[in-house]
Amino acid sequence: MSSAPAHTILKWEKRNDMKRICAALLACLMLLGCFSALGETEKVDYDLSAAGYTIAYAQLYDMLLNPDAYLGKTVRISGWLDIYYDEAVDYAYLSCILRDPTACCVTGLEFLWDEGKVYPEDYPEYGTPLTVTGRLETYQDGGWEYVHLTDTQVEWENAGVS
Repeated sequence: MSSAPAHTILKWEKRNDMKRICAALLACLMLLGCFSALGETEKVDYDLSAAGYTIAYAQLYDMLLNPDAYLGKTVRISGWLDIYYDEAVDYAYLSCILRDPTACCVTGLEFLWDEGKVYPEDYPEYGTPLTVTGRLETYQDGGWEYVHLTDTQVEWENAGVS
């Protein structure tokens, strides 16, 4: 039996309970902070890579027809690399192409990738599978408006390219 008065023992138990509660609450807040920080860096407004072909195609088609509704939004798309090299301006235009299983309908989205790369030495092969994440923007060229992804992160599948 303890010789301490009952009210002293209750205060001590309440203090220990409060310490445990505060420690658990602090741990939860720290974990929540970590997860919310991850969410901020990985925020994607339109993840076409997670959608089926029909949905991804329809969404991309709408982005190309109505780019103003998507300006500044972060888009992730998976497909195959398409390269158009324009010798007149010494520039390689890159696109992520969506193909359907029957190959009747193909569309794609141009993207910017690491300035300073030399074509063709620093580029993977045409048709290389990839996933691109970037911010949708428009630009003017020769009186035409084009849509592309800027500030991109490109994941090359089995390409040995970084």
